[in-house]
Amino acid sequence: MSSVAPTRTSVVESLMERFPGIPREAVLKEDLLRGGVASTPPPCPATKGVR
Repeated sequence: MSSVAPTRTSVVESLMERFPGIPREAVLKEDLLRGGVASTPPPCPATKGVR
């Protein structure tokens, strides 16, 4: 029996469907706060040398 973990996208989309009264932006923001955001340094030339 194999089990596939759901992607973050599918989890967020299912939450948006389960709770239609909650603004979509709030669901997305909560996911970002819960899981965090990572980027590769530097994400763009304008941020080079900025902490």
